[in-house]
Amino acid sequence: MAASAWGVKPLECAMNSAFRALPLSLSVVFLFVVLAAFPPTLFGQAVFGSISGSVTDPSGAGIPGAKVIIIDAGKGVSYNT
Repeated sequence: MAASAWGVKPLECAMNSAFRALPLSLSVVFLFVVLAAFPPTLFGQAVFGSISGSVTDPSGAGIPGAKVIIIDAGKGVSYNT
């Protein structure tokens, strides 16, 4: 976008004047509406998950009672089945 003669973008000027005209209580309501539009789950990763699958031999046959170890290298922990 091109800057105006004062070096400020027209949209920035419009937004600044619009928010200056709002009373504080309306600004707070506007902030809550905007935050509600983006729930916290969008800002982070899930804390839990699941892994599913089967343990098979090279011929494709299932291996009953197989032990599986899941390693979380980032946290330095392992989980045994």
